[in-house]
Amino acid sequence: MQTKLNPQISVIVPSYNHAQYLPERLMSIKNQSYSNIEIILLDDASKDSSAKILREFQVTEPRVSCVDINQHNSGSVNQQWLKGLRHAKGEFIWIAESDDVASPDFLTRLYQQFTNVPDLGLAYCDSQVIDEKGDPVESYDYRFKYFKNIWDKSFVADGKSLIRDYLIFRNVIPNVSAVLFKKAQLERALQQHDFVYLGDWICYINLALNAKVAFVKQELNFFRKHINTTRWHDKSSYNRAVKEKIALLRMIKKSEISGIDENITLSLSHLYSNRHKYKRVFRLLNVLAKSDMANKNIALYGYNDICDILVTEYSKKSKIILIFDKNKVGLNCQGIPVVKLNQENLSLINVIVICSLEHANSMELELGKLNFSGLTLFI
Repeated sequence: MQTKLNPQISVIVPSYNHAQYLPERLMSIKNQSYSNIEIILLDDASKDSSAKILREFQVTEPRVSCVDINQHNSGSVNQQWLKGLRHAKGEFIWIAESDDVASPDFLTRLYQQFTNVPDLGLAYCDSQVIDEKGDPVESYDYRFKYFKNIWDKSFVADGKSLIRDYLIFRNVIPNVSAVLFKKAQLERALQQHDFVYLGDWICYINLALNAKVAFVKQELNFFRKHINTTRWHDKSSYNRAVKEKIALLRMIKKSEISGIDENITLSLSHLYSNRHKYKRVFRLLNVLAKSDMANKNIALYGYNDICDILVTEYSKKSKIILIFDKNKVGLNCQGIPVVKLNQENLSLINVIVICSLEHANSMELELGKLNFSGLTLFI
């Protein structure tokens, strides 16, 4: 017999082929210090044992109000979010992605934000990126050349100002698992669309047009980064993401936010200057695949998305042994350590790949100051 629920928060868990992560995710929901919740479990026709794990969890957790298993894959995370919202009874919504983890105080801390700010539409916290094993990789990097850093402390921002100054350039709400929504605002913001990569970004913008946004400077969400994380991996998918970004900017322009035009121009300029980035990355992979590279010790300079793709696509074929990045020393990328750029570490290296378009010149100058005499490759 299902327990009758009158929840304040509905937790929606959209699952797809994450059986290896689901038990940890479900326990991090079960162990939340805020307990007046319902749990809505969705599976989008997973090919692994995800559905079985969800059904077993339902047996042991009386706050599960719904288990909805698709017989055929919907092809869209957005469809699962909409389905979960239709099931939800709570005034607030947490979309807890099935491969992430949360601190026990996640809901308590974010729910507090709404009691303090009545016209708040969403609250989100800082996130720690973890790897497949759950080990920390990095904190989310909010830096961008057009940004003033507002993420060094908690804040409440006017939604339209956040769009104009930040969301127009980057998705500064990087993981939906880090967000608690007010249901009424999410229902208005979440729409049917065919976006593959930027659907969450569009949702945040739609919501911020009509509400304030709060940020909690505390890493209460652990965003798992692995090979199946939804992101673009190649030239084709990157081109799709570029087209979606252009559509997003058109949508923002129609909102007629005061002072928006200049930043739309800046955002488009940045987008077009980087539109061939992944084409360049895969050209570089062809260079690295040549036989004369086989016995070279290779280092990557800059720990970012370019670095991540090079490690994923190439490290099995050659000796990428170090990553240089002064801001992320002590981390690792798939087992490759991130270290300081200094003469001692450079002495181990024959080839350096500069993983940046924007900062390539200054990074090359740094290598020159340290008298690096090996081969330097650029994206």
